[in-house]
Amino acid sequence: MMRLTTAVAAMAVAAGMAWGQAKTETYEVGGPLQGVPLKLFPTQHGEKPGYPGCVPALQKPEGEGTRQFTPFTPEGLPPERQLFDGSVEHFRAYWFKYLPVKNFFDRQTLVKNWLAKDLPGTRGAVEDYAEPVYWVPRHREPRATGLFNAPVKVVRAGAKGPAFALEMGTLPPSVYVVRVVGAVETKDLVRHRRPLIVRMTVNDGVNGEENVYRFRCKYVDEFYVLAELYFTAPAERAYRATVAVEEGSLVSALVHNLELHDTLAGHERRAIKTRRTLTAAAGATPTPPATDEARLARDAELWDAYPPINAQVGRIYGMGGDDSKGNWPNFGANGLTEEQIKAEWGTWTPPRRGISDVMLVNDKLKLEYKVSDLRAGRPLPDPYPVKDRGQGVYTPEKAAKENPQNLYIVPDGVRDRKRAYLGAITTLAKQYAERGNAAAGREAALMLCRVAWTFPAEDDASNAMSSVIVQPGPYGRDLGCRRRDPRQSDRGMLEPYDALFPLLRSDEGLATSVGRFIPWVKTPQDVVKLIDTHLVQTAAKRSLRYHEYSSNEPAVIVEPAIVLGDRSVTDPWMEWLFSATFIYPLPPSGLQDLLVTGNDRDGIGYIASYSYAMGEQAAPKAMVLEKYLAAGGNPKFDLRDPKQYPKPIAACHWFLDTRMAGLHFPRIGDVAGPDKAYGAWWDRAEAQCRLGWRWTKDPRFAYVIKHFGAKGKDETAEEWAEIEKAADTVKRAPWLDQRSRVVSQWFGLLETGIPEDDFRFRRAAMVRIGQGWGHQHSDSLDLQLYAHGYPMTVDGGQRTGYSAPPDGTTRVHNLVEVDGRGWIGHSWVNALSDTEGARYLRADAAGEPPECEVPPPPGGAGGRGRGAGGRQALHAGDAASAGAAGRERHHAERVRLRRGAGVGRADAHLLLPRHGGG
Repeated sequence: MMRLTTAVAAMAVAAGMAWGQAKTETYEVGGPLQGVPLKLFPTQHGEKPGYPGCVPALQKPEGEGTRQFTPFTPEGLPPERQLFDGSVEHFRAYWFKYLPVKNFFDRQTLVKNWLAKDLPGTRGAVEDYAEPVYWVPRHREPRATGLFNAPVKVVRAGAKGPAFALEMGTLPPSVYVVRVVGAVETKDLVRHRRPLIVRMTVNDGVNGEENVYRFRCKYVDEFYVLAELYFTAPAERAYRATVAVEEGSLVSALVHNLELHDTLAGHERRAIKTRRTLTAAAGATPTPPATDEARLARDAELWDAYPPINAQVGRIYGMGGDDSKGNWPNFGANGLTEEQIKAEWGTWTPPRRGISDVMLVNDKLKLEYKVSDLRAGRPLPDPYPVKDRGQGVYTPEKAAKENPQNLYIVPDGVRDRKRAYLGAITTLAKQYAERGNAAAGREAALMLCRVAWTFPAEDDASNAMSSVIVQPGPYGRDLGCRRRDPRQSDRGMLEPYDALFPLLRSDEGLATSVGRFIPWVKTPQDVVKLIDTHLVQTAAKRSLRYHEYSSNEPAVIVEPAIVLGDRSVTDPWMEWLFSATFIYPLPPSGLQDLLVTGNDRDGIGYIASYSYAMGEQAAPKAMVLEKYLAAGGNPKFDLRDPKQYPKPIAACHWFLDTRMAGLHFPRIGDVAGPDKAYGAWWDRAEAQCRLGWRWTKDPRFAYVIKHFGAKGKDETAEEWAEIEKAADTVKRAPWLDQRSRVVSQWFGLLETGIPEDDFRFRRAAMVRIGQGWGHQHSDSLDLQLYAHGYPMTVDGGQRTGYSAPPDGTTRVHNLVEVDGRGWIGHSWVNALSDTEGARYLRADAAGEPPECEVPPPPGGAGGRGRGAGGRQALHAGDAASAGAAGRERHHAERVRLRRGAGVGRADAHLLLPRHGGG
C-alpha cells in the first residue's frame, strides 16, 4: 500500500517523553489524527514482515477445480503493523479484507509501557509462553500453522492473583486507557468462551476518590489486547491503578504487558468552532434558562444517567434471521432457558419515558435497576435469580456435548440506555433549534457534554457481549480479536452540537454546572473545547483510521470538518478524503477518483439493487462538499464542475431516466419486491432534483420540485419564483416524454403509449442488463413488463435468507433455466430501434448459459422446451406482451438463449407493438 506522509511539528507524548515536549513528527495523509507511520510487524518463520502466518513453506495448493486455493498466502490483505518497538500485540480488523484499518493506540499515544514480569509482586507467576502462529485469510476461517514464535516472559494471572500495581505519575487532564495485552492457552479455548473478567481500581474521581471498573475479556491464544480499561483524568495530579483478574473468572490470562495511552494524542486541545456551520438558525437565539438549584439538580441527574465508562453493551450485531443459530450464545442461566426465566421472573425493560437514574424495570416483580447500581457493581436485585452486574452471567454446561449458558440483561440495558440518551439529545436539540425551547436546549447541551466527556472511550462494537461470549460469534466472525470489529462512531451528535452551539458558547450557568464534573471546565469556551476535542475530533479520527466503516459514504469525514469550520485543523482531513477514502469494494483512493471508478457512467454505484443505488451514488458526495464550501471550506475541494466531474449531475438525471411507463421503477435487486407500489420512492427523486436544479438549472428538475416539493423548503421566495418560472416552460411531466432507451448497468427499455398522460395506458418492456452482481440476484436478462398501470412481471425483491427459493436463484426471475442450474453474468444492449410500430431491442449476455429457444406460449403461461445445452428448460415467467384497455394489438415476444461460438452468449429479443401513435 502506498503511504503518503507529511511532516509537521506537533506536541507529542511517547514512551519516555515529557508531556508537552515539542517534537517534529511525520504523519500520514490526514495529519495527527490519522497518525504516525508504523513499522511492519516482525515475523519469525520466513514470512514477509507484516504477514505473520503467511509461511512460504506451507503455501501448497489445496482442493480441486474451482475450489482450489493456496493457503498461507497474503491474499492481497494489508500488512499488520507493529504498534511500537517491542510490541507483541497483533491488531487485525474485520475490514482488513478491504482497508488498512489502523489501531487507535500505538507509539503516538503511548505514555507508559510496563512489562508484566517486571511489576512488583509478579515474580512467582512468571513463565515462558510461545504463542502459536495463525494464518488469518480474507474470508476463510483462521488456521493454525503448527508453528510457534520464540517464547517470551508472561505472568499467569487468575482469580487468585497476582495483581498489577501501576504507578502512572502525574497526568494532565484527558481520557486515558490501560490496555492489557496477553493470551489464553490453547487448551482453554472453547467456542463459548469461559469468563475472564478483569478489574481495575483507579483514583479517577473528581476529588481523587477511587472507582472500580470491570470488563469481560475477549481472548485467543495469540497476543491480542485482552481488555482496554478507560478512565478520565479530570485534573492534573498523580494517578495510580491496580489491575487484577476478577473472582469468578474460569481461565487464566497470560499477561505480557500493560500499557497506558492518551486517547487524545494528536488532537487540537482547544476550542475551535466559532459559529453554526451545519444547520441553519430558525430565529432569534433563546435566552438560556436560569441556573438555579432545581436546574443544577436536574443537570446532575442527567449527567449520572449515562452509563459509566467501560460499561459493556449486550447484543448489537448478528443473531438475526440470516445468522445461523449456531453462532448464537445459549441464552439462559441456572439451567433455565431465557424464556422460562422471563415467564417465572418477569422481563427487564427500559423505563417507558424520561431519562433518569432508573435504567431497567421489572414490572412483574416491581423492581428497578439503576445506573448507580451498575456504577457501584451491584447485581440485579432480589428476588430475581440471575445476578448480572454488568458482565452477564455464565452457567457451565452440565454434560460434555452441551453449550454453557449465558445471559446478559444489564449489558442489553446499557445498550438501550445509550440509544435512548442519544435519541433524547437529538429530540431536545431539535426543540431548541426549531421552537426556541430554551429548557430543552439546556438539557440537550448538558447531556451532550456528558457524552463528549467519555466519547473517546466508546468502543462498543468489538467489546459487546455479542462479540465476546462466542468465538467466532455473529456470522461466524471473531469480532473481538483476529477480526476485530471497527469502532462505531455516532456522528449523529454532530448536528445537535451545531444546533446547540449558540447556547453552548454563551451559557455561563451551563459551564458552571459542567465544571462540577470536569474541574477544568470554567467558561463557555471550555465547554466548546470539551466537545471539539473529545467528540468532533474523535469522530473524525474514526473515519481517518477506517474504524467507521461506511461502504458507500466515502465523504463522511466532511461532516466533522464542516462542524469545526477551521481549515487550519481540517485541511489535512480533506487531503485524506482526496487521496485515501473508500468506496466498497475498491482500494482506498481519492474521492475524485472514486467518483469515476466507483460509479457507472450515470453516477450510480455498482450495486445490483435499485433501492440501494438511490443512496449509493455520486450526487451526495458533491452535495456534502457543497455544504463544506458554503461553511468556508477550502475551494480546491469542489466536485460540482460538470466538465471535470460529470457524474454527480448524471446521477440527478438517473432518477428521472429510470422511471418507466409513468412512474414505475425498475424492480431490480432486494427491497424492490411486489409490496412497492406505483411511484414508490419518488420522494427521493424530488430531493435529488433539488440538487440537479441547483447545479444545472435544468427546467425538468424545476418541474419536479414545483409539483412534488414543498414550497420554500430549501429556497427563498425569490429562488422559488425562479423554480416556478422554469417549471412553467415544461409543458408535460418529463417522464411522460421519455422514449425507448438504455440505462447502462441497469436495463434496456422499450416504451410505448407515449401520447398518453394516463399511466394506465402506458406500456414498457424492460430487460435487465449490466454486471448483474450484488445482493445475490441471478437476474441477467430478467424480463419485466408494465401495462394497465401495473407491473405484469415482478422481481421477488429479496436477498438470500428472506425467501424460498431465494432470489439468488434463476428460476424466480423471468428467465430460462436449464437443468436446474442458475446463471449470472454481464449483459448489455447491442440493438435498439424506437421506430413507430416496430420497437425492437436486442440484449446479449456473456458467460456460459445453456442453449435453448423458448417462444412464449399463448396466454402467457410458463413454457417448457428442450435445449441443446441441457435436458429440460423451464421458462420462469410470463413472456407475452400484455394489452392495454383492450386496444393493444398483440405481438408475440421472442426470448431466445443460445450458445455462441467459443464464448457463451444469451440473447433476448423484444418487439413491442404500436399503440395510439406513440
